Amino acid sequence: LYELPGRLGDRILLGGLFALDTDKHRVRADAARLAIREINNIAGGISGRELGILICNNDMDGDSSTDPEESEVLTDYLAGTLGVPVIVGPTSSSSSIAAINEVVQQALPTAFVSPSATSPQLTDHPDRLDAGDPHGLFWRTCPSDALQGKVLARVVAGTQPDVPAATFELQSVAVLYQNDAYGSGLQLEFRTEFEAIDTAHSVSGFSFETDQSDLPGAVANAAAFEPDAMVIISSEAARTVSVLEEAAQSADLRLAEYFLTDGSKDSSVLLSTSLTSQAQALVDNALGTAPASPTGTAFNVFRDDLLGQFGADASQYSFVAHSYDAAYVGVYGIVFGASMALSLIH
Repeated sequence: LYELPGRLGDRILLGGLFALDTDKHRVRADAARLAIREINNIAGGISGRELGILICNNDMDGDSSTDPEESEVLTDYLAGTLGVPVIVGPTSSSSSIAAINEVVQQALPTAFVSPSATSPQLTDHPDRLDAGDPHGLFWRTCPSDALQGKVLARVVAGTQPDVPAATFELQSVAVLYQNDAYGSGLQLEFRTEFEAIDTAHSVSGFSFETDQSDLPGAVANAAAFEPDAMVIISSEAARTVSVLEEAAQSADLRLAEYFLTDGSKDSSVLLSTSLTSQAQALVDNALGTAPASPTGTAFNVFRDDLLGQFGADASQYSFVAHSYDAAYVGVYGIVFGASMALSLIH
């Protein structure tokens, strides 16, 4: 790989782990590429050595339920075989946990900077090669779902500032969540906060596997609960649509209010003309939580450059700016590590 003429040569190589099966993840990967281009063009890389980033697809089989296993294999290649100092990603919490476990078990000194792995479980997940290490190997440029869970609870309860309170009478809330680190963690944060806000109303959770094999049963159980509101926690818009299509078959669930989370933010999927009219009606009336849209001169420059160089719209998906930032944080980490090594030598 390093011997390819005119490609890598003496470059400092970073890795990237993105599930490139959807436009959302491809745009996030492009944002990381843009950051590396900028550093090369403006600063000439690090100490005269240009940078490169090798983006790997950790969803080669198109089945997101196996992404953690694919992430382990690719982490071993990037960190073990190539020895990259930093990997941008993975983008999901379950894949991040799998990747961290791999470098810790193999004692590989490679850091991760994830733009979108939001599970609270990652905050305290073991990520040091030695108990005495001052810094862990996992970092992220997105907030933990400990924050999103609170905001989501306030939105559903009608107490979130700047969000109109619901006009329906709220008695019960069903939470349909994917059974992994992201879904389980966020539903727990939501329920804890919601029950603290409103002790009079009932909340019940219904999990489903990421391969959706048990989705009809989960939706049927939720329908039997007769909820006034449905919270869908899914890391992919396509999976969210599957939940909505299933729910739209129930006359009772068609009457519920719907709330979505950050993983569902993909307008190209949610607004697709392929949705049934019943599911589209649920989307049209849904509210959702996602990272606040960045503003200001710096973001405007980033947005325009991403559009100009990659034809990608940064505002269409969640965590795109976070991916750009993650690449920059990774490069700063390389510089920091090099400076610490020089300090030890001197």
